[in-house]
Amino acid sequence: GDHDRGARGANGKFEKELNLAIALKVAESLRESGANVMLTRAEDFFIGVGQRPQIANNAGADFFLSIHGNDPGNGNRNINGSQVYYHKDDQNCRALAQCISDRFEQMGGIAARGPRSDRT
Repeated sequence: GDHDRGARGANGKFEKELNLAIALKVAESLRESGANVMLTRAEDFFIGVGQRPQIANNAGADFFLSIHGNDPGNGNRNINGSQVYYHKDDQNCRALAQCISDRFEQMGGIAARGPRSDRT
């Protein structure tokens, strides 16, 4: 968010806008299912990568997910497409990340790289 806007997509939107919109939709869906959801950011401001899990840990979160839309124009062609990171090797958290990743794949238009543990 904020100054870290990411690449501009084919539709003219920046990564930060798309990632936030996706996170808000996921949060809404989880809340409708009865989950207590806390977002590290719900508006357009910057939170460093290292600060995000710290916020979750301080809140005593059961799950931690980080949704990304990676751009191959960042200089690394191996990092291209959607990616959902989950905390540690928690199988419940992995299952939720897999559901989100599967939805990316169903939508098409961007490669779905699947869930990935933050331990890998």
